[in-house]
Amino acid sequence: MLARNIIRQFLTQILGLFVGFFISIITTRILGVEGRGNFALILNTSSFLSILLNLSFGASIVHVISTDKAPLRETINSVLALVLLLIGVCILLLTFFPFSKFDFFLPTNQSMFYNKCILIILFVTSLSGIVFNSVLNAKKIFKSQQVVYFWIAPLTMVAYIVLYYFKLQFGIDFKTFITFYLFISSVSTISSIIIYFKLARPKFSFTFLNREQF
Repeated sequence: MLARNIIRQFLTQILGLFVGFFISIITTRILGVEGRGNFALILNTSSFLSILLNLSFGASIVHVISTDKAPLRETINSVLALVLLLIGVCILLLTFFPFSKFDFFLPTNQSMFYNKCILIILFVTSLSGIVFNSVLNAKKIFKSQQVVYFWIAPLTMVAYIVLYYFKLQFGIDFKTFITFYLFISSVSTISSIIIYFKLARPKFSFTFLNREQF
């Protein structure tokens, strides 16, 4: 069993490397130099927000759940409450941060409100993915995650190829590409949530960790 998991994980990493390389090329072809630069700015700022605000609690979730340090239901409820709090902090930070003085963080040729909405969606997607993937990893539900990825990865490549063909035929603007990217990015997170509800969700109760546990 362990050997099969290792082999599947190794194949998943190889597939991920190949798909990531392919998508980076297609993205550059679709957006061009300026568009690729604007896209990189959004991704970099989104990554910085995630590093700043997610508290790196993914590893903590894996440790606490896998070692039974605290009840599963209470742990998940407390983590989701923390996620809601962090999303609120993210919204406040983006609302009051003086982007007019530090305009190098985001593209300047687009609506600032639009850019902020994109960052919030990316933050929510990233944080949700971290939480539910951590729970699945802690419960050692590796096979389902790997099988789903083996389906998602090639379908993602096909989707990018179709978008590139559409761009050659009709042209697409930056916002259309971003909408496409947000949808593709959410697929993996939604898949993890579905696997969680099917295989890892404990019986519901409105209970939380006490202060010492938290």
